Amino acid sequence: MTEKEKRVIGILTFLPIVLLIPMILFMVSMIGGFIEFEEMGESFPTGRLVGFLVFAALMLVLFLGLLVYYLVDVSRNTSFKENSTEKVIWILLLLFVGWIAMVVYYFVEIKPRPEQAAEEENFEYSS
Repeated sequence: MTEKEKRVIGILTFLPIVLLIPMILFMVSMIGGFIEFEEMGESFPTGRLVGFLVFAALMLVLFLGLLVYYLVDVSRNTSFKENSTEKVIWILLLLFVGWIAMVVYYFVEIKPRPEQAAEEENFEYSS
Protein backbone atom coordinates (compact mmCIF):
# COMPACT_ATOMS: atom_id res chain seq x y z
CA MET A 1 0.00 0.00 0.00
CA THR A 2 1.44 3.35 -1.01
CA GLU A 3 1.55 6.41 1.23
CA LYS A 4 -1.11 8.08 -0.91
CA GLU A 5 -3.47 5.12 -0.44
CA LYS A 6 -2.79 5.16 3.30
CA ARG A 7 -3.67 8.87 3.43
CA VAL A 8 -6.92 8.31 1.52
CA ILE A 9 -7.93 5.49 3.88
CA GLY A 10 -7.01 7.69 6.86
CA ILE A 11 -9.13 10.58 5.58
CA LEU A 12 -12.07 8.28 4.86
CA THR A 13 -11.70 6.75 8.32
CA PHE A 14 -11.83 10.14 10.08
CA LEU A 15 -14.45 11.71 7.78
CA PRO A 16 -17.51 10.16 9.48
CA ILE A 17 -16.23 11.20 12.91
CA VAL A 18 -15.73 14.77 11.70
CA LEU A 19 -19.15 14.82 10.01
CA LEU A 20 -20.84 13.49 13.12
CA ILE A 21 -20.51 16.89 14.85
CA PRO A 22 -22.53 18.84 12.22
CA MET A 23 -25.02 15.98 12.10
CA ILE A 24 -25.64 16.19 15.85
CA LEU A 25 -25.95 20.00 15.66
CA PHE A 26 -28.44 19.65 12.81
CA MET A 27 -30.48 17.13 14.82
CA VAL A 28 -30.59 19.49 17.81
CA SER A 29 -31.70 22.38 15.58
CA MET A 30 -34.39 20.16 14.04
CA ILE A 31 -35.79 19.35 17.49
CA GLY A 32 -35.94 23.07 18.24
CA GLY A 33 -37.61 23.60 14.87
CA PHE A 34 -40.23 20.95 15.59
CA ILE A 35 -41.15 22.68 18.85
CA GLU A 36 -41.19 26.13 17.24
CA PHE A 37 -43.38 25.08 14.31
CA GLU A 38 -45.75 23.19 16.62
CA GLU A 39 -46.23 26.29 18.77
CA MET A 40 -46.95 28.38 15.68
CA GLY A 41 -49.46 25.82 14.40
CA GLU A 42 -47.54 25.25 11.17
CA SER A 43 -46.24 22.02 9.74
CA PHE A 44 -42.53 21.35 9.77
CA PRO A 45 -40.77 21.88 6.41
CA THR A 46 -40.00 18.38 5.17
CA GLY A 47 -37.11 19.57 3.00
CA ARG A 48 -34.87 19.83 6.04
CA LEU A 49 -35.82 16.33 7.13
CA VAL A 50 -35.17 14.89 3.66
CA GLY A 51 -31.76 16.58 3.58
CA PHE A 52 -30.93 15.08 6.95
CA LEU A 53 -32.01 11.60 5.84
CA VAL A 54 -29.92 11.82 2.65
CA PHE A 55 -26.90 12.91 4.70
CA ALA A 56 -27.47 10.07 7.18
CA ALA A 57 -27.81 7.56 4.33
CA LEU A 58 -24.52 8.73 2.79
CA MET A 59 -22.78 8.35 6.16
CA LEU A 60 -24.23 4.85 6.50
CA VAL A 61 -22.94 3.87 3.04
CA LEU A 62 -19.51 5.28 3.92
CA PHE A 63 -19.49 3.37 7.21
CA LEU A 64 -20.49 0.09 5.59
CA GLY A 65 -17.88 0.52 2.86
CA LEU A 66 -15.17 1.21 5.43
CA LEU A 67 -16.34 -1.72 7.54
CA VAL A 68 -16.04 -4.09 4.57
CA TYR A 69 -12.60 -2.66 3.71
CA TYR A 70 -11.30 -3.08 7.27
CA LEU A 71 -12.74 -6.59 7.65
CA VAL A 72 -11.08 -7.66 4.40
CA ASP A 73 -7.83 -6.01 5.47
CA VAL A 74 -7.85 -7.84 8.81
CA SER A 75 -8.53 -11.16 7.12
CA ARG A 76 -5.71 -10.62 4.59
CA ASN A 77 -3.20 -9.09 7.01
CA THR A 78 -0.07 -11.23 6.90
CA SER A 79 1.31 -9.85 10.16
CA PHE A 80 -1.26 -11.95 12.02
CA LYS A 81 -0.57 -15.63 12.41
CA GLU A 82 -2.94 -18.00 10.62
CA ASN A 83 -6.13 -18.44 12.68
CA SER A 84 -4.77 -16.14 15.37
CA THR A 85 -6.77 -14.79 18.27
CA GLU A 86 -5.62 -11.27 17.41
CA LYS A 87 -7.39 -11.49 14.05
CA VAL A 88 -10.63 -12.60 15.73
CA ILE A 89 -10.36 -9.80 18.30
CA TRP A 90 -9.92 -7.17 15.57
CA ILE A 91 -12.91 -8.52 13.65
CA LEU A 92 -15.09 -8.44 16.77
CA LEU A 93 -13.90 -4.93 17.65
CA LEU A 94 -14.67 -3.70 14.14
CA LEU A 95 -18.14 -5.23 14.23
CA PHE A 96 -19.12 -4.06 17.71
CA VAL A 97 -17.18 -0.83 18.28
CA GLY A 98 -17.17 0.50 14.71
CA TRP A 99 -15.37 3.74 13.96
CA ILE A 100 -13.33 3.76 17.14
CA ALA A 101 -11.86 0.37 16.24
CA MET A 102 -11.27 1.56 12.67
CA VAL A 103 -9.25 4.55 13.87
CA VAL A 104 -7.20 2.39 16.25
CA TYR A 105 -6.61 -0.29 13.58
CA TYR A 106 -5.52 2.40 11.12
CA PHE A 107 -2.83 3.70 13.47
CA VAL A 108 -1.75 0.30 14.80
CA GLU A 109 -1.77 -1.81 11.63
CA ILE A 110 -2.15 0.22 8.42
CA LYS A 111 -0.05 3.35 8.98
CA PRO A 112 3.12 1.53 10.20
CA ARG A 113 3.14 -0.91 7.26
CA PRO A 114 6.06 -0.57 4.88
CA GLU A 115 5.15 0.95 1.55
CA GLN A 116 4.60 -1.55 -1.25
CA ALA A 117 4.24 -1.04 -4.96
CA ALA A 118 0.80 -1.72 -6.37
CA GLU A 119 1.96 -4.76 -8.37
CA GLU A 120 3.32 -6.40 -5.20
CA GLU A 121 -0.11 -6.39 -3.58
CA ASN A 122 -1.56 -9.33 -5.47
CA PHE A 123 -3.37 -11.38 -2.89
CA GLU A 124 -3.90 -15.05 -3.52
CA TYR A 125 -6.79 -16.86 -1.95
CA SER A 126 -6.08 -20.28 -0.56
CA SER A 127 -8.81 -22.87 -0.43
